[in-house]
Amino acid sequence: MQEEPIQTAKTVIAWLVEPTAKPNGACSVLGAVGNERMTHTGRKLSLHAPATYRIQVQGQLDASWSPSLSGMAIRTATTPEQGPVTTLEGTLLDQAALAGVLSTLYMLGLPVISVVHVPAES
Repeated sequence: MQEEPIQTAKTVIAWLVEPTAKPNGACSVLGAVGNERMTHTGRKLSLHAPATYRIQVQGQLDASWSPSLSGMAIRTATTPEQGPVTTLEGTLLDQAALAGVLSTLYMLGLPVISVVHVPAES
């Protein structure tokens, strides 16, 4: 039996992020390949607070999808190496909204290249 795309995306997201209790607020993230671990020690993020993200996907996405992707700005550039690469950037209400955006991109068949938290300007 094949899983629904939304459930599969949630399973992948849950598998990738494994927070650990460290005194400095760092979190450990399980690598997508193998069991390598990366540690993020920057400013502590909250699951329930707004944050700005930049997401890159392989392929072209029309700007008309912005309302369906929490109002993120959408721009596409084409490179000889990768072909069209779409960048989405914007502030999302919380990490549940981020998961929703990633789920929508998955359902559209756009492979994710990167997801980056963009720190607030001081």
